[in-house]
Amino acid sequence: MYINDHETSVDLLYYESISKTIVKLIKNNFEIPLSIGIHGDWGAGKSSILNLIENELSEEDNIIYLRFNGWLFQGFEDAKIVLIESIINELLNKRSRVDKVKDVAQSLFRRINWLKVAKKTGGLLWNISTGLPSPDQIKSVISGTVNEEGILNPDESSNIPEEMHGFREDLIKLLNVAQINQLVVLIDDLDRCLPDIAIETLEAIRLFLFVPKTAFIIAADEGMIEYSVRKHFPDLPTSINYTDYARNYLEKLIQIPFRIPALGNSETCTYITLLFMQQLLAKEDFQVVLNKARQLLQRPWTNKGLDYSIINEILTDKAKDLKETLLLCEQIASILGESTKGNPRQIKRFINSLLLRQEVARNREFIDLIKTPILTKLMLIEMFEPDFYKFIANLATNSDDGVCKDLIQFEELVKKDIKDEYPESIKIWKDNIWLKKWVNIQPEINKDMDLRPYIFVAKDKKQYINLTKLDNDIEELIEILLGDKLAISSNNLKIKRLSLTEAAQVFEKIAQKIKTNDTFDKRPKGILGLQELVKSHPDLQSNLINLLEILPSDKLGTWALNGWEGCFSQENAIKIIDLIESWKKTNKKLSQIANIRDKI
Repeated sequence: MYINDHETSVDLLYYESISKTIVKLIKNNFEIPLSIGIHGDWGAGKSSILNLIENELSEEDNIIYLRFNGWLFQGFEDAKIVLIESIINELLNKRSRVDKVKDVAQSLFRRINWLKVAKKTGGLLWNISTGLPSPDQIKSVISGTVNEEGILNPDESSNIPEEMHGFREDLIKLLNVAQINQLVVLIDDLDRCLPDIAIETLEAIRLFLFVPKTAFIIAADEGMIEYSVRKHFPDLPTSINYTDYARNYLEKLIQIPFRIPALGNSETCTYITLLFMQQLLAKEDFQVVLNKARQLLQRPWTNKGLDYSIINEILTDKAKDLKETLLLCEQIASILGESTKGNPRQIKRFINSLLLRQEVARNREFIDLIKTPILTKLMLIEMFEPDFYKFIANLATNSDDGVCKDLIQFEELVKKDIKDEYPESIKIWKDNIWLKKWVNIQPEINKDMDLRPYIFVAKDKKQYINLTKLDNDIEELIEILLGDKLAISSNNLKIKRLSLTEAAQVFEKIAQKIKTNDTFDKRPKGILGLQELVKSHPDLQSNLINLLEILPSDKLGTWALNGWEGCFSQENAIKIIDLIESWKKTNKKLSQIANIRDKI
């Protein structure tokens, strides 16, 4: 199952309310030029709204509409010229049989050709505030290729403002002879364009095309357009506020802004459920569910969203097989909606990643080890709290049973609302509000759960699974940590500079060498190195405790009683003391030395 990540004409979010409002606004104001902005973050659904507007406009005989995507032409043509040509071609194609349309269109094409040649020969630059080239540029164009090719005579170009006015007059004439009420241009993906392309497109609207009977619907992230304006004006005086200037520019260009609201909890739950149901249900059954969802979306503040109880009511027996999926939707809706700030595309991408990982596990034949709610819960922290995910992934991967004890402890402390008893290894996250909400998502991760299969299907598993080949510098450091105390101390700075991932890999390499020893009466090579490594990287304390716990207690020499000062937090130090006490019970030599120390 894969959810299409592109814009859709199936309205799962009731954006029809926006599209119908915009179309009605256009139809009621066809005699005046209109510019309408559809604003929202990347993935908010701007392109889907344009699809819905197109569907509405397709039923209107007296309105011609055109979809323009400047991003597709980026790097090939001047965006300003491409947009103008596209509009004239669309009018010509749709009204080619109407008298005088071809003649007026031909006049406009001649003016466009002048622009093309002017740009090639004279480097024609349109000033953003006036839309006019400099006098020197005009002279170079008039005396050069333009005249030779006969596109425009010098005397016709002697007054550039008149030429600009003539272009607009020809466009007005074309709209009139085409016998239409309105020309609607839908501009998409403007926020994907490079700054210069975005500005060129906006300038084409403002300087050439903004005439009666035209409406421009511009779908773009306001922040990206403001950025483009700032990049286009790098030399503004420092006294001018860039943000205010960019916002003022956009406000002058766009008369009516529509801002797509973020999804609330109820809307997010309904949207997630619809995404799954669209894949799992027959077309007729899905339409029934969609109709019910629309009723809920009309007043989302009065309900908690589309859940199992509602679907069970409308689909009866067919809902039984969907129970687990619907429960998952309810579980992840709140935190996924909050973490994505109600962004539909991010929600889709999360769900697709979840489904693809399940498929990887199925194809590798360990799907029975993967529980969907647990996978979902882990993916949430991978996406929204990556540092915490790296922390638990390292610990789980490098443990013998895949259990992350620090994660279990963190969950317990959060649920008991204990604020002051966090060990050093997880203390950094004790005030993280998002993680506290995450902990309360069901199901909980229990103390016996092996997390390694979940981490294995993650796209970034190489960060956590021990690699057979490390960087040369790290391999060299491992050799040093297997050496004497003096060599280790002199490389303390290198140890501290290791990332947590690198430190975990170094730890595991040395631990593997220690485990291959036949005898432990003398300190194994690498123990001193691990002590220094853990002092610099406290997150590895649990790894060291796990290693010491599996050593044969009856074979340990007196070295096992020394050198642990400064390696552990207070809580982990207690664990080490308890471990040593357990060693003494099976190792008479350690017990005798410890007793002598106690007497001294």
